Amino acid sequence: MVKSKWDVFRNWDYQLPHKIVFSDKDWSVFDQLIEKSEKCYEKEKIEIIDLLDEWNIRLKDYGGDSTYHNWNKFRPLRLDREEDWSDWLEHLVVSSKTGFFSRILFKLGGLTKGNALALDFADREPSYEECRGDLVVKWKNGIYVHVEVKTGDPNLKKTYNTARRMRDRYRAQDSLWRDFILLLSSQASQWLEIKDAENIKIEYLTWEDVAISIRKSLLFSAEPVSWKAWAYSFLGAIEQKLLGHPYIDVEKKRISNNYVLNSMIQILREGMKNEE
Repeated sequence: MVKSKWDVFRNWDYQLPHKIVFSDKDWSVFDQLIEKSEKCYEKEKIEIIDLLDEWNIRLKDYGGDSTYHNWNKFRPLRLDREEDWSDWLEHLVVSSKTGFFSRILFKLGGLTKGNALALDFADREPSYEECRGDLVVKWKNGIYVHVEVKTGDPNLKKTYNTARRMRDRYRAQDSLWRDFILLLSSQASQWLEIKDAENIKIEYLTWEDVAISIRKSLLFSAEPVSWKAWAYSFLGAIEQKLLGHPYIDVEKKRISNNYVLNSMIQILREGMKNEE
């Protein structure tokens, strides 16, 4: 008979000299800790509500800030798989009439206002030598952007092989080619550990960067209302489904998740800055 892992404790003399009785007061210390913990976050929460009040005014044409809508129950946006998030990212890039979103997100200084409309093509899931990429976009000024989209996939190192194959397929000049990996901020440390593993420069973006770029586009771009309406919906899905930002009741204005306060503040602050 196989001994239980707990058998080692059977010969211990663990008899207590007297019975320990806990009272309700013994647990009050935890109530005090929770109360003090909430006070530690009070300053951040006040700032978030103030920022949301400003966003609510600026986005009044869309029904106020997207935080005040529950996107976890919004089913018209198909976002069950990683590929779905890639599809929506491609839609915002390709359907843009100004190129504002792409210039901000990918920091494309070569895409000026004068040539922003000159999108050459966008390939979704291009394949080469049994390797499939997520998205490759080319503008008519020669700039290529290759993006690998991640929403939790732990196998980040394969991005190097994909980047190499995409460069081989499109045969673009190194000076005109940019590789990106888009991932959750929780994966950033994992990526930084391997980012110099091979002699290929791959820049990383987080979904916070996408949210900030969408917010800037909603405020400062000349995109048509149809583009902004879809972008607004995608923004709400990103912040609540991927980043874990809570839906906030516009009347109660209570923030339930203390772990995402810094992420919320970063996005709400940076999204108001006009870089044009």
